[in-house]
Amino acid sequence: MAVVIEENTAIGNQVRITTGNHDFKDQKMPYHNAPITICRGSWFGSGAFVGPGVTVAEHSIVTAGRLVTQSVPPWKIVRGNPTEAVRFRVVAR
Repeated sequence: MAVVIEENTAIGNQVRITTGNHDFKDQKMPYHNAPITICRGSWFGSGAFVGPGVTVAEHSIVTAGRLVTQSVPPWKIVRGNPTEAVRFRVVAR
């Protein structure tokens, strides 16, 4: 499965980008995978985890140690396990 990482991204140490996982709800534990897209200008704090099928939109920030299992909207800062949107990212001009 593909992982697309666009330009100007910052990925901290020990970040895990994982396109596949087993369905623990099914006794047979089938394997599922899906692509991941990390869009331009995104930041990832150390130890973050990005799961299958996730798109992290432009200029979003994933704080350190976070578990991302759903796509992140543009310019959002997310935290928590699982993640929750905290606020929009503001850039001084």
